[in-house]
Order: sequence, then C-alpha cells, then structure tokens
Amino acid sequence: MPKQSQEICVRRVTLERTQCPAECPVYTVEVDGAGHVVWNGQRFVKEIGRREWQLTDAQMTALCRLIRESKYFKYKDAYDRFDVDLSTACITSITLADGRSKRILHHYADRKAPCSLTAFEDALGLALGTDPYIGTYEERVPGWMELHGIAKCEDK
Repeated sequence: MPKQSQEICVRRVTLERTQCPAECPVYTVEVDGAGHVVWNGQRFVKEIGRREWQLTDAQMTALCRLIRESKYFKYKDAYDRFDVDLSTACITSITLADGRSKRILHHYADRKAPCSLTAFEDALGLALGTDPYIGTYEERVPGWMELHGIAKCEDK
C-alpha cells in the first residue's frame, strides 16, 4: 500500500490482450491507485482465472514514470485500420489521479500504429508483473511441440 506521503499518480490502469488466430495470451489485468492488481487469465496463459497481488511503492513509482514518459495521452484513441482481420488487439485504459482518462484500442494489424505504442504496452505488462501469470509458451500451450508436429529431442 503506498504511503500517505507518496504521490498517487493513477486511479486505474487496465491492459487487455484479445484473441488472435494462434495461441496468443488472452487476459485482462488492472491496477488501482493503491497498487492492488487483479488478473483475469482467459486463454493461452499459465494462470487461468482471477489472481490478485500487490505492487510495491517502488513498482508504483516505476509505473507512474512509465506512464509519464510514454506520452500515452498524445496517442490516437484507436489504431484499427487494417487489410487483414487478424482480430488481435491490445486495449489499454488509464485514469490518472487528476481525473484525466484515456482508452486506446490497438489492432496489431494497423501498420500506422506507432511502434512506441507496442513498446509501451509490453512495458506496461512488465510493470504490472504479468510475466509469471502469462508463463512461457510451453506452460501456456501444453503439448505445443506435438501440436505443431515437432519431435522432442531425447539426447542421452
């Protein structure tokens, strides 16, 4: 829980990753201004369902710095023009402590979306501590080698 003297820069931050044609992680993660994180893993993640954890003061400070330095509020609200429907998107929303709020819909097939937005989304996931819940590809898709016709190597 942030100390009373610590500035709280956010009220709520949400990161949602939607389904893609392959085995992309599908989940929503949200943090409030006190650093309480709620995860909802849906498909192709290590942790399915609801999980909760707490960010430290240092992690909240880093999150605030990431948001401030990203210039998030200068991006367009949507990057949703594409030739092929890959149907995968990242949806972020941020509400600052001062009440300013923004939501961005980012379809990955929109080639006009700035690569800095994708980098921000990835950094946001790391800042929120999602990696252990997403897991490795092998943890997310058990039997993936067999699924893709890859033989396991049994070196002796």
